[in-house]
Amino acid sequence: ELADANLNDSTSKSDGLILPVGIDTLQKAAFYHKVEVQGTVQSDENITITAEVMSPVTQILVKEGDNVSKGQTIIKLDAAITENSIAEVRNRLELAEITFEKQAKLWEKKVGTEMQYLQAKNQRDALRKQLSTLQAQLDKYIIKSPINGVIDDISVNIGENVSPGFRMIRVVNLSEVEIKAEVPESYVGKIKKGDSVSIKFPAISYIHSAKVTNVGQVISSGNRTYTVQVKFKNPDNKLKPNLLALLSFVDYYNPSVISIPSSIIISQQNQKIVSIAVKNSKGDYEVSSKTVVTGQTNNGITEILEGLNEGDLLITEGYKSLENGDLLKIVK
Repeated sequence: ELADANLNDSTSKSDGLILPVGIDTLQKAAFYHKVEVQGTVQSDENITITAEVMSPVTQILVKEGDNVSKGQTIIKLDAAITENSIAEVRNRLELAEITFEKQAKLWEKKVGTEMQYLQAKNQRDALRKQLSTLQAQLDKYIIKSPINGVIDDISVNIGENVSPGFRMIRVVNLSEVEIKAEVPESYVGKIKKGDSVSIKFPAISYIHSAKVTNVGQVISSGNRTYTVQVKFKNPDNKLKPNLLALLSFVDYYNPSVISIPSSIIISQQNQKIVSIAVKNSKGDYEVSSKTVVTGQTNNGITEILEGLNEGDLLITEGYKSLENGDLLKIVK
C-alpha cells in the first residue's frame, strides 16, 4: 500500500507538505541465517596412468574425448623382448614337464634316485613360476583403462620411449562429483550429515541443491577449519575438477518471527528505531517510533525479537522524512 503524510499545523514542517510513504503489514514467518564457504569440485575417479616398464609406444587406440570402459585397452607398448622370453620359457617348460612325468613314473617303480625326481620337479616348478612372472610383466605393456570414463588428456606419442613413472594418459569419470569445502571451526555443530545445502558455481552461472554426505571430525591446526563433503550426480558433466564452488548452509533458523528490511532500521543513541503507522483517538493514522531488539541478519533482512507485533503497519518508504506524531492518510 502507499500512504501520504498530510501534516496539520501542529505537526507539519511546512504547510501543505505531503510525504509519500510505503506501508507493509507485518506478519510472522520463518527466518534463517546462511553461511557461505568456498570449496572445489573433485572427482574420486580422476586417474593419471603412468608407465610401469621401459619401452616405446606402438599403438594409441583412443583419442581425447573418447568414452572408454573399464578394462578397455587404450595404449600398447613394444613387448617384443618379453614375448620372446615367454616363447623361450614355454619351450623349456614343455621339455621340463615331459622330463618330470617320466622321472615320476620311474620313481614310482623305484627306478632311479629320489634326487633325480626332486631335481626334475624343481626344474618344472621354477619354469612355471618364471612363465607366470613373464606373463604378468607382459600385461604391463598393454595399458587398459581402470575405470569407465572419458579420455581427458594424452601425454605420449607413438614411437616415444616411456619409462616407469612416465605420465601417459588421464581418464576421468565425472558422472558423480564431490564438493569439498573448508568450514571455520566457529560453525562446529551447525552443519550435519544429511543437511541440505545450496552450491553456486560462479564460473558457469549454475546453482545446485544437495545434501551433506560427510562432516570431518578433525579441525586443522593450521587454518582452524574442518572439511564438509557433498557428493551428487553430474549427468551432463558440466562440473569439472577444481571448479570453484560456493557452498551455503543454514546455521540459524527461527520458524516464526517478524523480520524486516535491515535498511529501514535507524540507529539512534545506542537504540534501534523503526516507524509504524498507528490510529490516534480521532481515527487518523500517525507516525509512531518503535524501539526494537534485533536478532540475526541475512541477505538484507533482520530478525526482530522485540518491539513489533503481527498486524503492525511498518513504514518502509519515506520513513527518513517523518517524525513521531506526524499524521498520515493511507491511500490504497
